[in-house]
Amino acid sequence: MIKTILDFPQPGIRFLDITPFLLNPSEVKQAIESFSAQVQAVSQGKPVVIIGPEARGFIFGSAVAAHMEMPFFMLRKAGKLPDDGTQVSFNATKEYGSSKFVVNMSDLDALKAQGIRRVVILDDILATGHTDLAIADFFKAQGFEVALVMNLIEIKALKGNELFVESGYKTYSYIKH
Repeated sequence: MIKTILDFPQPGIRFLDITPFLLNPSEVKQAIESFSAQVQAVSQGKPVVIIGPEARGFIFGSAVAAHMEMPFFMLRKAGKLPDDGTQVSFNATKEYGSSKFVVNMSDLDALKAQGIRRVVILDDILATGHTDLAIADFFKAQGFEVALVMNLIEIKALKGNELFVESGYKTYSYIKH
């Protein structure tokens, strides 16, 4: 269900294409149900927001949030979110580059005003772990508890999960590749 494309986006990288997975509704449904069970286990009846990093985190994060009737926060890349005057940015390093994310702090303030202080991060791939770790650290620094970091696929050979163990964050991956 996962297609491997060699040397994309640059030589030496093995890109995992999730398109075949997404074309199988029963598999997607099972993943959403599995993610939802994990969120239910860590929410402990407290309000939670699902954080979905751009772009493929939007797919699974919004689906789980809708399924569980929880808020969904789109974590946008630089240049994709209008600045409301409260915008901050942070960088996340990947195995083949980096991403700059932006957040309007007014949106985080709105979550806090609703009593939401716990986040679950849901992304597509856990490779080296640096992107999701930067996201978790950012939200922690903003006063949120990071209840769980989830990914559709964990690339075990790149040992990204070790960063989370060392940092004390709980993780879950639907597929270990």
